[in-house]
Amino acid sequence: MKMTKRMACVVLCLLAAALGAHSDPIVTVQDMQLADGLWQYEYSIDNSTGSAAIMVFSLSNIDAAALFASPDGWGATPIVDSDLGGYVMWWADPGAELSPGSVLAGFIIQSPYSSGTGTALAYLYDTDYNGYPVTLDGPASSSPEPAPLLLLGSGIVPLMFRWLKRRR
Repeated sequence: MKMTKRMACVVLCLLAAALGAHSDPIVTVQDMQLADGLWQYEYSIDNSTGSAAIMVFSLSNIDAAALFASPDGWGATPIVDSDLGGYVMWWADPGAELSPGSVLAGFIIQSPYSSGTGTALAYLYDTDYNGYPVTLDGPASSSPEPAPLLLLGSGIVPLMFRWLKRRR
């Protein structure tokens, strides 16, 4: 009898933990070759199991890429191309954040490079200022050293958060 109560308690605790569990947001990419020889990449963010709204999506190491589209309610920096690889950041306008339980597509870039030629680095930031790094196949001609990318990202992201706080 005593063992049955313990087992029931363990099962209930495991069930409660499983139901309350959440995981990091997921970024997926679909690529297709266009008639003019360019490649188009559409990124989607799946926040189905997230616990906070996503407000910033950045993508780096995307060589020779051009910004093509942003989802409604999201702004973007122009793509900066340098020796470190290209970099773009999308941010949600106030009220347009990707809420938990949602999926958002429409982050589109174009590049002369096909997927699999390099690794694109993505970062998501939620409204609680948690960061989620993601590595994807992407339009990169080469892989730069990771330290300069970290320095670039660590300098740009706090500036973006400060700008977003001032807007609200």
